[in-house]
Amino acid sequence: MSAADAKLPVVYDGSNLPVEPGQQVVRAQFVTYIHELTAGLASRGVGINKLRVGQTTLDLTVETNKTYQLVFDTSRLAGEGLRDYDAVIKSATNLKKPINEYIDLRISGKAYYK
Repeated sequence: MSAADAKLPVVYDGSNLPVEPGQQVVRAQFVTYIHELTAGLASRGVGINKLRVGQTTLDLTVETNKTYQLVFDTSRLAGEGLRDYDAVIKSATNLKKPINEYIDLRISGKAYYK
């Protein structure tokens, strides 16, 4: 493994599909999304413990170093999800409502949290 490879984020795949060496497993847009999202979260002081996808790469769960995990729709732009994240954090802070489990950011302009 090269030094550049060590900096690549690891995304855990829950589908358990078999993969051959050299086989493309995700679209280039997904890789770009992951890079933009991880950089955006880091700039907000959010550490990432684990990135996970389930049956498809459309739903991405981010286990954070906060008290909650984040759920993103990777078909949207990373910046859109990050803007929605900022709005939820601002709203929860203003309302003095702690976020203890998750923030679901899959729907544009809407978010659900617990």
